[in-house]
Amino acid sequence: MLSLDLQPPNDPFGIKKEDLILGLRGCLSASPKFAEFCLPLLVEKLTSDIVSAKIDSLQTLTACLEVYDPDSLREFQSTFFDCIKKEVFYSGDATLEAVSLDCLKALVKVLSRGISQKGDRKSLDDFLNEIVNECQQHLLKPELKIMLLTGQLLCAAAAGSDTSCCRLVHVYVPLLLEQASKCTLILQRRNIFEVLSWFITVTAEFQFGQEDPNPLVMYKDSLLSHYILLLSDENKLQLQLLAATSFRNILSLTGVLSKTDIDNITDSLLNCAMQTTVADVRQLCCSALSLLSSSSPDTVISRVLPELISRLNTDPMDADGESDPKVLTSKAVVMETMASLASHPLVIEKVSYQLMSHLQSSCSREKDGNLEEMCHTAKCLFQVVSAGVSYQTLPDFFHSNILPAIYDFAIALCKKYFSREETKVEDLLSSLACSIRAIVTHLEKTQLETLLNTVVKLYLDGSCEDMNLKHLPHMDKFRPLQVEWNEYSPMVTLLTSVLCAVPTHVSIPREIEILQILTKLVKSWCSSRYPQTALYKLLAGLVNKLNN
Repeated sequence: MLSLDLQPPNDPFGIKKEDLILGLRGCLSASPKFAEFCLPLLVEKLTSDIVSAKIDSLQTLTACLEVYDPDSLREFQSTFFDCIKKEVFYSGDATLEAVSLDCLKALVKVLSRGISQKGDRKSLDDFLNEIVNECQQHLLKPELKIMLLTGQLLCAAAAGSDTSCCRLVHVYVPLLLEQASKCTLILQRRNIFEVLSWFITVTAEFQFGQEDPNPLVMYKDSLLSHYILLLSDENKLQLQLLAATSFRNILSLTGVLSKTDIDNITDSLLNCAMQTTVADVRQLCCSALSLLSSSSPDTVISRVLPELISRLNTDPMDADGESDPKVLTSKAVVMETMASLASHPLVIEKVSYQLMSHLQSSCSREKDGNLEEMCHTAKCLFQVVSAGVSYQTLPDFFHSNILPAIYDFAIALCKKYFSREETKVEDLLSSLACSIRAIVTHLEKTQLETLLNTVVKLYLDGSCEDMNLKHLPHMDKFRPLQVEWNEYSPMVTLLTSVLCAVPTHVSIPREIEILQILTKLVKSWCSSRYPQTALYKLLAGLVNKLNN
């Protein structure tokens, strides 16, 4: 009994047909001794015209292969391959194709197990030879759909073991590279490089060593030259997208790339990210650079960041003194690219410091800085901070370096744009408040207590010895919580992000005094043009903490 066609009647235990199928499958795969009885029946079931029966049989076979001996398959391996090949090439059913490929991978895996258990290579070699003989002719027709289906079949077989992976890579990657050099049509080249990208992905699944290196090492120079050329061709978008995706897979390989290779890939990805006008291409390039940042931070710090910083420091004013929209757009791309690199602590420190420095320099220009650009910078900073707080060492860095810089920038910003551009200033401060909140929620108790004392003293007394605030005016002039509305009143947003983010077990100094002041401000600021959301949030947050 290998399939269940009867729907079980309703019963108080709620047994379903799927439960019975899984139970039967568990029984058949319980012992290798069942192989001689089960495998002939599975062969019969695979010839069924019912799609669900084929799927059940393939899934059952895949489960059984986990425990069956390689010897028990010798009689049936060709038959199983014929059935699998038929479903992949001709069924047109996505689910049936997927389970067929899973089953092929399991077949190769169990045959490879025979090498380690008994030193028997014949069964695997015969099976791979059969696959090679069947598939080679199809790969010579890259304009046909069957070429992609053949690639899926080959990569499923290659994923079965490192032995099969090496064998199939050495057979087919040179053939595909030769085809890539000959074919000129976009469809042909797309199919060829699609299959090549699948082989790259498969090799990443295995741990190769110095004695048995990744088989792609022999072909990396040709692969890289092809993909670099594809990435630089803006007129062939599909191939450009494929190249960007493939570079990410190539960078995940271990023991394949030299430092020169990594540098060349880095330059290619960065140039494409800066020059392309297609968001999807840029996103894929940034994703690859992010992976590179986590594995090779020194490369990113020495090659990527200097180029991005140079672009970021480009003067955004044209000859007439007006902001050039193209330059501003380019700067947004630069900052987004910098933010995407936030996947290693060393890189995060440098990127966050650079974004903060850019905010400060934008605000310190004699002419008004571009508030939209500063808002975008603040959002990118929040993205970097959010990625960094999960690393153990970075909250301390943010506490010591980024928080003081944010407050110093906010003071200069509020003074410069008093009674002007209020909505944009509000958006900018709200983005900075998000970064503050992310940092505060990851600080240790002693750091929180120090920060609370510093911030409360700053807002209530107008003095701050613990932060190096270059733009802090005399204490008589810095009164963000005074009843009369003044240039520093919008900074209540940043106070809210600190006091409302601390956990309830950490006490807030001078809390009652703050509550009394806030109660007065609610009444006096009601007619102000500045939105009161931050003030109400702060008051509500403090009241809730008192209740707890």
